[in-house]
Amino acid sequence: RAHSIDSFYIIRGVSRVALKGHEAPVVGVGFLRPGREEIVSGEEILYSCAHDSTLRSWDPLTMQCSNVHKEASGSEMSAFGLIKRYRIALTGNDDGALRVWNLESGQHTISKGHTNTISAITTGWTGRTPDDPYGRHIVFTCSFDGEVLSWEVAVQGRRTEAGDENVKILPVGRTRAHKAEILCCAYVGPGINADRYPHGLLATAGNDLVIKMWHVSERLELELAGNLERTASDGFTVLPTGHDDAISSMAVDANFLFTASDDCSINIWDIPGSFLVRTLTEADGGHLEPIKRLLMIEKEGFLVSLSVDMYIKIWDYTRGAVLWETQAEDEVTCMVHDEAKHALVCGTEDCTVVSVDIPDIPSLVARRQELRMQEECIRQGEAAAIPSPKRPQPRRLTGHDQAVYLVGSTKWGGGQHFLCTE
Repeated sequence: RAHSIDSFYIIRGVSRVALKGHEAPVVGVGFLRPGREEIVSGEEILYSCAHDSTLRSWDPLTMQCSNVHKEASGSEMSAFGLIKRYRIALTGNDDGALRVWNLESGQHTISKGHTNTISAITTGWTGRTPDDPYGRHIVFTCSFDGEVLSWEVAVQGRRTEAGDENVKILPVGRTRAHKAEILCCAYVGPGINADRYPHGLLATAGNDLVIKMWHVSERLELELAGNLERTASDGFTVLPTGHDDAISSMAVDANFLFTASDDCSINIWDIPGSFLVRTLTEADGGHLEPIKRLLMIEKEGFLVSLSVDMYIKIWDYTRGAVLWETQAEDEVTCMVHDEAKHALVCGTEDCTVVSVDIPDIPSLVARRQELRMQEECIRQGEAAAIPSPKRPQPRRLTGHDQAVYLVGSTKWGGGQHFLCTE
C-alpha cells in the first residue's frame, strides 16, 4: 500500500486524506514554493521527513509522492525546518549533525555540532522589515545535549536561483543553555523591542521545566536575558519553572509566547513584561493528555494544539475558548497550516501524512464573535440578577425652630452624633 491515498469522512463532512509512503513516524512537515523542475500550479509543495531518513515531496495536484531524498548515512531524522526565501530544507538527526538539503539536486551537506540528538530547529530573520538590507537569516538548533547552536545563512557570490549551492549554513555560536534535554525553541523577532533586542530573542525549554529567554547578539551568539517565572496558587510564592512537567512545544504571536507541556496545559506569556498571562487547561476545554505541538494561524491569531489524546484543537486564546476540535485516527507528531486548502497537514506515528480540513477563517472568526456575544449576554444577565444596593433612607429629625444652615458629624462615646448650628 506504499504511495496509496486513503480518503474518508468524519463528523459533519470534514474530510481527511492520508498520504502514505514513509516507513517510520513522521517528524516534520512544511510548505515551499515550487522549484525549477516541479509542476507550476500556483500551489506550494508539501515536504515531509521521517525517522526512515527520507525527505519526501508531494504533488499538490495528485497528492502523490513526487520525489524522495534519502539520507545516506543511515542516521535517523529527528527535527525539521525550512528557509522559505532560499527554498532550503533543514533536518536534524540523531547523530547530532545538521543536514542542509538542496532540493533541486537532492544533495545535502552535513554540519556536525551537537553530541546528541537534535530535538528542534527554528529559523528567523533579524530584519525589522522583510526587505531590511541589514537583516540576516539565522538558524538555531537545540539538542538533548542541553546546548543551542547558532547558524547563519550565508550567500556566496551572486545568486540567481533558489536552492543552489551558493547558499551555506555557517556555525557562529554555541551555548550551554540547559542542564537537561532541550525539547523546543522559538525565535522572537526584533519587533518585540528593536531598541533593546535589535536581533531578537530566542526562547528555549525542555525537561528541566525552565523557560529561558536569550538575547541574540550582533555576532548571533546567545546572552541570557532572563527566565520566565510564574506565581504559585497562594499568589505570593514565585516558581522558577514554567510548567509542572516537561515543556514540549512553543509558538509565538506578536508579544505572546505560548508553551505546551506534558502537564496537559498551555501557558501564555507576555514577552515584554516576562509574566504569565493565562493558563489553558482541561477546565477551558483543553487536553486531557500531554500536548505535543503548538501552531499559530497567523492571519487571525488562532492557536492550534495537538496532543497524544489524538485531539486537535483551535483556540481563541484571548478568551481561553476552544473554537473547533477533531479527533485524529492516530497520534499526531507535527503539523503545518495549509492556508490555500483550509487544512492542517499533520505527520503521524503510523508513518502517514494526514490532511485534515478545518473551518475557513471567516467561520472561525464568526465562531469567535458568537462566543464573545454569549459572554456578553452572560455578563449582562448576571448584572441584572444582582439587586442594586438599597440606598439608606434619611431620617427626619425635628426640633429646631429656625432654618438649619450648617450640619456636621463627629464621634464620641462609641456613637455617631450630629452637630447642627442655627
